[in-house]
Amino acid sequence: MKKYYNLIKAELKKRRENIKYFNYDFFKTYVAAIQAGKKAADAGKIENERYTKNNIILFHYFDNIYNTPLYIKNGGCYCEFLAVASEYYTRLIEL
Repeated sequence: MKKYYNLIKAELKKRRENIKYFNYDFFKTYVAAIQAGKKAADAGKIENERYTKNNIILFHYFDNIYNTPLYIKNGGCYCEFLAVASEYYTRLIEL
């Protein structure tokens, strides 16, 4: 997992000046969330476990992410992280 964290962090540094609050704890939280979501989807449960907030469908697996300093204090970096992480998604979900 540390390998992907380092790859994503290096790419974020190329794209943004400020990556404050992007750290390994956040990364582990993100990976755990996407893995839990995949597990639920594979089990056919995810349709029953979603809810909406401001007309956006959210999954409770991401609740821990929404409370991180990166999400709260550096939303631009969080958005860029999602773009970078999407390039590694299939590998991250299998860790």
